[in-house]
Amino acid sequence: MGSTDASTDWSSDVVEWDAGISSTGAWHFTGNASPVWRPAYLVGAHPWGFVPGTDSWINCGPSTSSSQCGASGGNVVAYRVRFTIPTGSVNPDIKFWINSDNAGTYYINGTQVTDRLVGGGGAGANPVPASAPGVPGVRPSLQSAIQAGQNEMLVVVEDWGGASGFNYRADITVEGTAPIVVVPPTPVVTSTTTTVTFGPGPFVYNGSAFTATATVSPSAAGAATIAYSGDCTNAGNTCTATATFAATSTHSGSSATTTITIDPAPSTVTISGGGTFTYDGSGHPLTATVTGAGGLNQPVTVVGCVASPTDVADSCTGTATYAGDANHTGSSASAAVTINKAPTATAVTFGPGPFPYTGTAYTATATVTPAAAGVATTVYAGDCINAGTSCTATATYAESANYLGSSASANISITYTICTVRDDGDNDGDHGSDHAKGHKSGSTVPVKIRVCTAAGGNAGSASLKVKAVGISPSGSL
Repeated sequence: MGSTDASTDWSSDVVEWDAGISSTGAWHFTGNASPVWRPAYLVGAHPWGFVPGTDSWINCGPSTSSSQCGASGGNVVAYRVRFTIPTGSVNPDIKFWINSDNAGTYYINGTQVTDRLVGGGGAGANPVPASAPGVPGVRPSLQSAIQAGQNEMLVVVEDWGGASGFNYRADITVEGTAPIVVVPPTPVVTSTTTTVTFGPGPFVYNGSAFTATATVSPSAAGAATIAYSGDCTNAGNTCTATATFAATSTHSGSSATTTITIDPAPSTVTISGGGTFTYDGSGHPLTATVTGAGGLNQPVTVVGCVASPTDVADSCTGTATYAGDANHTGSSASAAVTINKAPTATAVTFGPGPFPYTGTAYTATATVTPAAAGVATTVYAGDCINAGTSCTATATYAESANYLGSSASANISITYTICTVRDDGDNDGDHGSDHAKGHKSGSTVPVKIRVCTAAGGNAGSASLKVKAVGISPSGSL
């Protein structure tokens, strides 16, 4: 004799079953027309209590909530367990004690062995008392429903909301010595397909490892794990991703593999410091840097120019070249440094006038701006000594290695100086040495004038005519 219920499963002295099948032993369920049989759960207490001798209800989820079995209310869930009556056993019999929330119908080998039992007649009501053979609600002839060999017990539970499940006790009796064996139902295994991809290429080195994405169809089966082999970071290498979905009791296993080749990333050389400049004595060095994915950032040597172009003659085009590395392609860049000659300004002057005859040639002073350019050369034209003439000074700065040329001119006129020679009228030839003697008021005083140098020396000649036009109140001509 053996018995099974929601708390103890089948008695170990007459039953053999696989404890790894589910948390309730051999009970499985399927609901809402799903073809997949899945392990059922022992869920403990229920508000309606227990069939005597039991201490747990069975449901399609880990609690008594009906929402685990599909939409809340209106669920129909079937539960089944398989057991074997040993060959040669005689007079097999089965007795039921039953609670069902909200209603349950019980079958043995496809034969309905109970009426549709409604717990208390409706949702939320108390259950009917536990039933036994011969009690209304249980069909009296159960012996004919079981047989030697494999048998299946099926419970169809209807739920209308709230709590759900069933609680039962079934005693099976046979005459014989071999144990009754509980056989787990053969689950329906759904095939799966696993795919794995790194996404669209190309796959260019970026300093980080490339990763793939895996999907399993149908998605309800679960997720795949991904394992990588090869070098998934550096250029010139291959990276392989293998996605594997391990088989479960309801889904077959599957796997997929994909391989990529990582290409080198481009590099970029940048030169700074190039341009067009006017000579100012300052240097204009070129510097270069190469950058790229993965943190590449380092200086590159510039060739084709002196270290710090300063003079006009240093104008050049510099080139920087990066040969590349394992993860980057090579690159280069060029830049020109053009240094133009600086302008100059030349000034020349004789100083402030007037410029009277002195007997010495007048000279001018020349300056060049900027002073760093050097000095100008001054040449003279005309007569720069004698009175009544003009003198021109031209200062020229000749173009040099770093400066443009420039020039300037200045012109002066050399004037006469008039000196007076007073005559005392005594014809003694002293030309006025006696003038201190004085003259009477109203008398005529003879005066002689002449052309002289700035120092008073005689500069006149017979051909030079001088005429006095008046005497100023101060006595000067």
